[in-house]
Amino acid sequence: MPKKEPTLLRTDLPDHAAVRAWNELRSEVGIPEQITILKQKTRSPVCLLEGLSSDGSDIIAKRSPRAKALVEHAIYDEYLPHLPVSAVHYYGSVEEDGGEYFWLFVAPAAGEEYSPLLSEHRRLAAEWLARLHTSAREMRDLTRLPARGPEH
Repeated sequence: MPKKEPTLLRTDLPDHAAVRAWNELRSEVGIPEQITILKQKTRSPVCLLEGLSSDGSDIIAKRSPRAKALVEHAIYDEYLPHLPVSAVHYYGSVEEDGGEYFWLFVAPAAGEEYSPLLSEHRRLAAEWLARLHTSAREMRDLTRLPARGPEH
C-alpha cells in the first residue's frame, strides 16, 4: 500500500494547538514556516513544526493521551539520558487544559530514514535495543514504566 502524502499547513499557524503548546513551553514565542502532519490518529496527531526553534531547526510535536504521555516523558526525561544509547533531543511536554492530553516535543532524528526492508537497518536497530535493555537492567527504579513482555 502506498504511503499517504503528509498534510501541509501554511495558514493560521500561530493558532495551531501544537504551536500554542510549544510557546507555553519556551520563553520565546515562535511561529513555524509550515506544519506537516506526519501522522493523524484520532485526537493524537504527530506534527513537524518546520523552522520553529530559536535556531530555526524543526521540532516534532506529538499529542498523546495522559497515561501514554507520562510514560514517554519518563523515558525521555528520566531514563534515556542515563543510558549509553543515542536518542533524539527531548525538549519537554505541555499539559493541555483539563489534563486529558499532553504535547511532547522532540528533535527529529537525523540521518537516513529507517527501513525494515534493509538488513543493515534491522541489525543496527537490534544492536540499539540490545544496548538499551542490557544497560537499563542496572537501573534501580523502573516502576514508572509499564511491564512490556515479548507479546507487546
